[in-house]
Amino acid sequence: MPTTKRQYVVVVLFFLLVTFTLWSYDWISFLLFTSLLTLFYHPKTYSKIEAFWRSKSSKTKNIFEWIIAGLLGIILLTLLNHYFYSVYKVRSTSMLVSYKTGELVLVDKFKAGSPVNINNPDRFRRLKGDGSIERNDVIVFHFPEGDSILKSRKNDSYYYLKRQYKDKPFLKKEEFDNISYRPVKLRTKYIKRVIALPGDTVLFREGTGIINGVKKPPLPSVIQKYSILDNTPYGKRQVILNYSRNQYSKNNKVVVELSNSEIEKNSFASLITRETLPLNLPDPNIFPFSSSYFWNKDNFGPVVIPQKGVTVKLTLSNLPLFKRVITAYEKNRLRVDWNTIYINNTPTEEYTFKMNYYWVMGDNRPHSFDSRYWGFVPDNHIIGIVEKKVFGNN
Repeated sequence: MPTTKRQYVVVVLFFLLVTFTLWSYDWISFLLFTSLLTLFYHPKTYSKIEAFWRSKSSKTKNIFEWIIAGLLGIILLTLLNHYFYSVYKVRSTSMLVSYKTGELVLVDKFKAGSPVNINNPDRFRRLKGDGSIERNDVIVFHFPEGDSILKSRKNDSYYYLKRQYKDKPFLKKEEFDNISYRPVKLRTKYIKRVIALPGDTVLFREGTGIINGVKKPPLPSVIQKYSILDNTPYGKRQVILNYSRNQYSKNNKVVVELSNSEIEKNSFASLITRETLPLNLPDPNIFPFSSSYFWNKDNFGPVVIPQKGVTVKLTLSNLPLFKRVITAYEKNRLRVDWNTIYINNTPTEEYTFKMNYYWVMGDNRPHSFDSRYWGFVPDNHIIGIVEKKVFGNN
């Protein structure tokens, strides 16, 4: 390649590299590619490379070309996967009927901006993207309670097991000694739908969400429990049972699980009634796991989703809502002495959040382990927004 043309190409590539670095702050890639561009820009160095290339046989050149092409391909795919898109395999039924187990989905990391410094809440930020996370987006994220795992039960949530058996030992001592810590990036990936954004107020009554005071009927894809009315004709009853994913008897009633789209499509609404837990019937496994909150999976809230930069007044009554945010997610020391709250050994009555948080739930409500059971999703745990399926499992 003529010197002038070669240098022009190198200058253009260097300009693109600087633009990418200013956007991504990826200084390692900048130093690596700058070194390579310098070799090709410097006339003497380029002449030596050219002479070396001419001295090789056609077979050797072909091998080198394949190696170089392979290395460039790996580098480009790595950058693409890190900053722009990745593929995730759905591993649970919590997002039926939208996404089935075994399906592959394309995750867009660029829309909300690729996350940087995810293990450090003080330095965490997102690169500039072309949009933001919105309500009803389906996202892939690292499981917030996945920081501690039992080596003998890697597929179980350590904190959930601990809450279930808090009044009696549920593990042998040797199993307790085999608890390991996982940084954010190595935690199990989940897929759920965003119900509420930072700063939103969430309230659920009889399984229906009320966001910022506005009732939000469940989406067509949402599956919920219903009981078949006694006066439903036999033929219609059989059609309902055929559509139901699960069915069982309860108090002389047949309970089924149907999506809203199936109910509307087949005009089932007049033949069934929603099955929900009563208001003020507490479930100790429901966030925030406190006896002062009479919440269950169908009736909970109101709760305000933490928002970056917003200061909340802390009290002993609302501390269970924000305890894990303050300690596990934002790395502070928290204790309560004589009804006084201490953060990092300083008495305080307020706290300012370092990050944004989200409330997520699965479309398959009866079979989804989501924010109802472990609380908020920190922004630094979110990988990206599901763009579309790339492989369907029929």
